[in-house]
Amino acid sequence: MKLYLLLVLVTSAGAAVEFVDILRGVSPNRNAFSYGNVLPLVAVPRGTARWGVSTDDDLFNAWWVDPQSTHFAGIRCTNEPSPWMGDFGQFLIRPFINNVSPVFRFPRTFPDEAFAPHLINVTFLNMCSEAGCARMELTPADHGALISITIPKDIDGDRYISFHPADGIISSASDSLLQGYSAHLSHKGAVNFSHYFSAKFEFGGDTKGTFLHDLTNNRIGWTKIDGAEKEVVLIRIGTSYISSSQATLNAVNEQGYTSFDKMTEKNKAAWDAILSRVVVPSDAPLHKKRTLYTSLYRSLLFPQDLSEIDNQGNRVHYSPYDSMGRVFPGRISTNSGFW
Repeated sequence: MKLYLLLVLVTSAGAAVEFVDILRGVSPNRNAFSYGNVLPLVAVPRGTARWGVSTDDDLFNAWWVDPQSTHFAGIRCTNEPSPWMGDFGQFLIRPFINNVSPVFRFPRTFPDEAFAPHLINVTFLNMCSEAGCARMELTPADHGALISITIPKDIDGDRYISFHPADGIISSASDSLLQGYSAHLSHKGAVNFSHYFSAKFEFGGDTKGTFLHDLTNNRIGWTKIDGAEKEVVLIRIGTSYISSSQATLNAVNEQGYTSFDKMTEKNKAAWDAILSRVVVPSDAPLHKKRTLYTSLYRSLLFPQDLSEIDNQGNRVHYSPYDSMGRVFPGRISTNSGFW
């Protein structure tokens, strides 16, 4: 019997990140037999923000993803290490075209490039024309994410992106910038807690149009671009536990004007660099490679570093342990015991 240990010095064929199955161990719901009760999280290694496709409209449900469901509730920003622990500071982002709720399908086979540690790529099966179907992609940042919405030509109707924070509000909106916060805590105790987010909208590629904000309904929309081969809208999201302005600064510092493809490649390379520190024989069975690298990916999601870089270039953090919920110099982390 062969044992494939962590310190084998023989390279494995293929990028290590390509063996990671983020859907492995995802249970359909709390009342079914457990497959592991883990979540399909997308993040940078040990990053602050993590993201996942939600099939449940209820932001307060800890079991918010069912791999058998075709209902797309949105992409959830989550801090939930396990459904058993509950979430904090969560919010949901969902696109609509002509007030139609999207339908999608999780991949039934592995590998599938649509769901990886560095990427979510969802195709909406009920928003299609002869030119193709609309899709929503996300690649993470340390404090936030870059989202790309692509709509092929000949799909009519109003189009907008809505934001839904748990126990929070959308605090401000202009025609291309939306800010808000979630103050939800599954376990009370932290003082002056808010998870702030900032979303900057821009058109990608050759797309031109006009953004329209609707603060009453927590959303930003845009006009349809007649005659365009496709519409591309980018959303640069920043998050912070300090303030809305810090959330915007985090997005600027971590994303700048990087294209979606380049940021995706950067995140894939970051995961592959750390996963590839563990190498296995090239003839190792495929299922063992998948098990090893998927488990390693989960271990590298935690602990979460909650520190941020302020406008003076200093690393600081909001402290949930302080009786006044103040900001202090240096690092702080959470969810240290999870993998």
